[in-house]
Parts: sequence; structure tokens; C-alpha cells
Amino acid sequence: MQPWLKRVRATLGLGLLWTAGGVGLGGVIFAVVVMIAARRQRFDELSMPRFAGWGAFTGLTLGALAMSIGAPAVFLAIMTGAGTVAAAGSLLLARRATQHASPDSIAPSRSARIP
Repeated sequence: MQPWLKRVRATLGLGLLWTAGGVGLGGVIFAVVVMIAARRQRFDELSMPRFAGWGAFTGLTLGALAMSIGAPAVFLAIMTGAGTVAAAGSLLLARRATQHASPDSIAPSRSARIP
């Protein structure tokens, strides 16, 4: 699969995952942040605090955007917290998925890399 298609697939996947938590646009923004900040790293190489920090940044960005169109200031804190929790959950799920993947179905070194 072409590298740019992998990036699009990963972006859409995170968007769908975060949509389940109610912050779909945040998932797409978060996917872009991760693609830029963690390029060529495997999920097991990423630290939870750093990944959660990227989620907090995403939530802060969404909260600021919402405030610019009239949302109350408390929304900023709510979105920052939600982004942090969603990012941590995303990393836990990704790590769990790569641990449970069968060696016959996918190669761990390729499946665990961020496109």
C-alpha cells in the first residue's frame, strides 16, 4: 500500500475511534499531530505521557476553536481533558492490538509503525 494511503487510512481510523468518544474532529486533528510528531516510530516506542500530551494539545485546539465561536471557557478544560483521555486510550488500544496480532496475519514490525 502506498505510504500516503496508509496515512489517510490511519487518519480516518483515529477519526472514527475518537468519534465513538464524541470528539470526531479531534481524532482527525490528533492523527495529523501524531503523523508529524511521531513519524517512523512504533507504538511501543512512544511514551504514554508524550502521547497524552499530544491529545491534550488536540483538545486545547478544539476547545479554543469552540470558544472562538461562542462556547463557554469551561469547554476548553473539558476538551483538553477529553483529548488527553482519548489519546491515552488510543495508545493503549494500539499497543494491545499489536500484541494480540498473530504473526501469521501481519508482520509486527510493519503493523506497529505509524505511517
